[in-house]
Amino acid sequence: MPRVEFNDARLWRHIIDSVEKIITEGSFVFGENGVMLRALDSGRVSMVDIFFPREVFNEFNVDQETVVSVNFEELVKIMRRAGKNDRLLLEFDETSLTVTFVGKGTRSFRLPQLAIEYEKLPLPRVDYTAEYHLPVAVYVDAVKDVELASDIVTLSGDEETLVIAAEGDIDQAEVELSMDRQTLIDADVKEPTTSKYMVSYLSNLIRAAQAGERVIIKYAMDAPIEVDVKYIEGGRLTLYVSPYTG
Repeated sequence: MPRVEFNDARLWRHIIDSVEKIITEGSFVFGENGVMLRALDSGRVSMVDIFFPREVFNEFNVDQETVVSVNFEELVKIMRRAGKNDRLLLEFDETSLTVTFVGKGTRSFRLPQLAIEYEKLPLPRVDYTAEYHLPVAVYVDAVKDVELASDIVTLSGDEETLVIAAEGDIDQAEVELSMDRQTLIDADVKEPTTSKYMVSYLSNLIRAAQAGERVIIKYAMDAPIEVDVKYIEGGRLTLYVSPYTG
């Protein structure tokens, strides 16, 4: 039976926590290069794209490309049982996915596969004009701050600063990030750029981001934003969100 083992089960707990807020069902693809998942939310406003190369796994015993489709509302319940020092073991056949946590003891959960058609989705093609690298804690705090004020967030950036702002009927919030204050790690800006997005989609990524090493934001005016969470283990989770045009 094909199987893969990852050293940190709780990292995947954080990732699945975020993914479950975006999609209810989806397909993991286990192939010669690693594990990937790419899926649209039901409203086709956001896309999640995950890739972990085979080199980051303790064991990667997969002979041929295999698609494993599951219900994420059920998978997240299992992943929330991951302990602090548990390893994650995934085994699968044509009908099921078995999730095992290996730590002080061994706990296994069997999840039936879904009969859904897998479609490899193309990624958005965007000529980004602004790119910013943020510490994880800065991204998390900024999103939590602005979602207090409004459902819509405005990003305005130049070579030195990125302003993340929201304004509601009563409340308003503004977070200014800069290289000088070390709230930005790096910036690559072709031209000053402003665009708007639904903050709830950026908030969906918080749990996954908290387990990451850094967050990279790329956007252009009236174009999808790309929020890329990099993990020290070598994987990534990328979220694409369509711009707000209301």
